[in-house]
Amino acid sequence: MGYQSLNTLQSKHFLKIFLLMLAVFPAPETTNALSEGDKIPSFTVYAGKDKRLHSSELAGRVIILTYESKDRVSVNNHFKKQVLKAFPDHATDNSPVTVLAVISCFEFLWPFDRYCIAEVQKNAKKLGLPLYDDRTGKMFRDLDLKKDASNILVIDCRGIVQYRRVGKLSPQETETAIKCIKALCR
Repeated sequence: MGYQSLNTLQSKHFLKIFLLMLAVFPAPETTNALSEGDKIPSFTVYAGKDKRLHSSELAGRVIILTYESKDRVSVNNHFKKQVLKAFPDHATDNSPVTVLAVISCFEFLWPFDRYCIAEVQKNAKKLGLPLYDDRTGKMFRDLDLKKDASNILVIDCRGIVQYRRVGKLSPQETETAIKCIKALCR
């Protein structure tokens, strides 16, 4: 057996062992889930190639955070429309509310991550809204967000989670969330 054949054989065995280890020893689940009443950890999200938004820039504002995978952005369209209707000035500096729509791009490997980032910005232009992406997965992990789901958090001006839901909100849940946000803005 030649050197190249031996090397290829070793690589195939290593790959099989590695895949077996992944199956037998899965990544640990997050044990410190972020709940209502908890202070939100700092985070950074991105818009396009050069723009970053750090959580410290949002200090003193109520944050309506939606975090979704590319395939789940339409799950809570009713909620999003109601938020934009209730807070039409959310994008101005005077508004006590910031709508922070974040799309998960960290699971896409290079070069496909660039496609996700470009799509997020293309949709931002189409909607006329700022959309951000999580490129590193740090926000996803630190906020204990759920994969392939629509995650909604309302964070008060002190950085405390006041409302947290995963999945599709019913009309009643949407109404409750809007009331919670309005109460926080007083």
